[in-house]
Amino acid sequence: MENQAIALQHNRPLRIAGPTRIECRAGRVWLTQAHGAGDVFLRVGDSYRLDWGGMVLVEALGSAHIVLQAPPSRLRHLRRAGRFLLSSLHELMRALRWARRRGSLAG
Repeated sequence: MENQAIALQHNRPLRIAGPTRIECRAGRVWLTQAHGAGDVFLRVGDSYRLDWGGMVLVEALGSAHIVLQAPPSRLRHLRRAGRFLLSSLHELMRALRWARRRGSLAG
């Protein structure tokens, strides 16, 4: 899901499961979170981030427009972290090899 615009109508709730970001573009929106975490009200320009495993029921107070935005891929973040870890490990091994060579030349 890239960005998905949705027009909401009063008394027509919509169930959304995370992870996603909900942005109110018009009207007012009422979010009821699963597991009794409380209610959230959004006005134009407000947004709410729903984490992994979260779920909300979204309802317009009157009529409203929202935009759902998917977060960046977790896989992309994992790849970036993996590349950083591998390059750090590579630099550490080069430093250890260099230190060992210098130690054997000095003696």
